[in-house]
Amino acid sequence: MADRKFGEATAGELFDLLDELPGLEDIDKVTDALVECATGDEFLDRVRMG
Repeated sequence: MADRKFGEATAGELFDLLDELPGLEDIDKVTDALVECATGDEFLDRVRMG
């Protein structure tokens, strides 16, 4: 979904960030950010902040 909304580069960075997430509850935060963010940069910043 990140690839379709923000492009391949953002999806690639997300793939790397997902390895760093401590738990499944963080997946909910990622999916919320996917819906709420308008740009790939904003999305990745939200994912990094957890």
